[in-house]
Amino acid sequence: MSLDSGQHINDQSAKELRDELSALRKENILLRSLVNDQKYVQSASLMQQMYEQASVGIVSADVEGKVVQINNSFAEMLGRDHSEIVGQTLQKFVLPPVFKKGSEAVQDFIAKKRTHFRFEHPWITKWGESHWTDVDMFPVFDAEGNLEMIFSIVQDIQKERLAQIQNRRYDMRIAGLIESSSSVFWECEADGRYTWMSRQCEEVFGLKASEVIGTLGEAFFEESTSRARPIMLRECLDKATGFENILVFAHNENREAMTLLSSGKPVLDENGEIMGFRGSMMDISKQTKLESALLESENRFQKIVESSNSCFWEMDATPQFTYISPNFEQLTGLKVKDFLHKSVIEVNRYFKHDVLQYLNRMKEIEGPIQNVQNVILGPEGKETYVISNGVPILDVDGEVIGFRGSTIDITPNKISEKKLRRALAELTIKNTELEQFAYITSHDLQEPIRHIHSYASMLEREIGESITEKGAQYLDFIQSSSVRMRQMVKELLAFSLLGHETVKLEETDLHELMDPVILSFSKEIREKNANVIVGDLPVINCDKLQFSRLFQNLLSNALKFTRNGVKPEISIQCTEHKWHNTIEFSDNGIGIPREMVDKIFVIFQRLHNTSKYEGHGIGLSVAKKIIEKHDGKMTVWSEPGEGTTFSIEIPKKVVAF
Repeated sequence: MSLDSGQHINDQSAKELRDELSALRKENILLRSLVNDQKYVQSASLMQQMYEQASVGIVSADVEGKVVQINNSFAEMLGRDHSEIVGQTLQKFVLPPVFKKGSEAVQDFIAKKRTHFRFEHPWITKWGESHWTDVDMFPVFDAEGNLEMIFSIVQDIQKERLAQIQNRRYDMRIAGLIESSSSVFWECEADGRYTWMSRQCEEVFGLKASEVIGTLGEAFFEESTSRARPIMLRECLDKATGFENILVFAHNENREAMTLLSSGKPVLDENGEIMGFRGSMMDISKQTKLESALLESENRFQKIVESSNSCFWEMDATPQFTYISPNFEQLTGLKVKDFLHKSVIEVNRYFKHDVLQYLNRMKEIEGPIQNVQNVILGPEGKETYVISNGVPILDVDGEVIGFRGSTIDITPNKISEKKLRRALAELTIKNTELEQFAYITSHDLQEPIRHIHSYASMLEREIGESITEKGAQYLDFIQSSSVRMRQMVKELLAFSLLGHETVKLEETDLHELMDPVILSFSKEIREKNANVIVGDLPVINCDKLQFSRLFQNLLSNALKFTRNGVKPEISIQCTEHKWHNTIEFSDNGIGIPREMVDKIFVIFQRLHNTSKYEGHGIGLSVAKKIIEKHDGKMTVWSEPGEGTTFSIEIPKKVVAF
């Protein structure tokens, strides 16, 4: 069995053509037998009857090829009248090679080498077209045996020839399609044994067609397909049907698994019985892998959606919701079905703020919107605070065809935020009250402390030399304690006032603040033989009075906590960064124990007793508060016995508090 190129011709048309040709051939045979009878040919009446009754073309020509007589059938083939043909040479109606071949036949007739000559050739019609015929040439001799004329029976085979041309063109198209296709084309017997396979067999399976023909495909089919294929073909035989898009599992020469899509149709014999099948197999392995990967991706996305606390959604350009992830119901208490395929206008009542304005904004800018806050109004007065992010969906022309995004529940954050604001407000009130209390207390304490110091001095003068040694010690203790108490109250008052002071930002050269501060500590610097090095300091926006106090406190701290027998080295340097400046106060003093580093900024926190180092534990607290009011931060590094570095970060654009 092989490819039947003629199968494409309409069955009814093909039958009619075969019947017509069969009838013409029978008539042709009859005419031949009559022409072979010289008596019949030489009978004018009988010949005339033949001319009038024959449905095939009849032409009589003399030895030179001039037309003597024709019938109507021949004239119709050429599309001409009798008068246009009779009397003309046949050379006018055929191509030169055809006329030459006919002339050679005539010479054979004269030489008595043959008594019949048959060949197919086209005639040239009135319109210059070719009309194919099957011509039988017979010689007619006179009584003396001389060639008198040539009698030709012309059978019209134009339809048959056109059908052959059509079939050839069709075969060429089919061959071209098969050649250019990536599918494997095949033919097999009714039992499934392959009888033909296209060249793609080698490309797909790595096997030559000759290796497959005569087999059931065991060389490339997987066992499951090899078992199922004969059963399927038997069912097709029983039902007289083909099969379409059947999944076939195979492997190539490297034993790599393949998935193919196979279709086939039955091939019928002349009696309409199935004699086999022909069809194709298309390798869809890549497509199958892509579909599998896509399915896996969709499953992964679904699991992410299910495990996420975000709700995902999509809308078309209408806009209507086309997708909402299932966790929407858990998020809001509302049903997904109440939103799906509903316009935003219909469901806007569930939102505290109009959703359409955000979609219009996305459409306008053709870009995303982020961190849009809204409140979803659920059943029984439930309010769900949400933040949404969305992007427009664009087609290939950049037109907005929809929207997609995500929404996350921030209700717990909002509740915490409310609690935090409430606590912050309460804390602000309490801090204000504490500052007021500290101010009032420190202000009101100054008067009694002054009285204690004054009366102690008056008592000392009143008693004079009569005071005992122990009494003098008591009086000295009262006076020194009152002085220390007065200084503490003074510093406490300054600390409390700092909370009420407004930061007055001015463009300030820090050298102009630092020089007077160093000058004010000239005595201490000389007494301790300290070396104070000031590097390049920047010009910043700050409150001059507060920064002057900051420098005083830090320099005082560095001069106070020095090591015995070690010359104090104090360095004040600045490093400039893109967004801030870092000022460092470094010394080589006694340092701070690591466990105490976090406590030095706490008010009244002292690391040493007053007998060894003066102070009340307020200076560093004031310094830190000044930095914080300038939107900066202050940190400390220290190593006992090596020194301490205070690092101050001040933004270049200060936002005062």
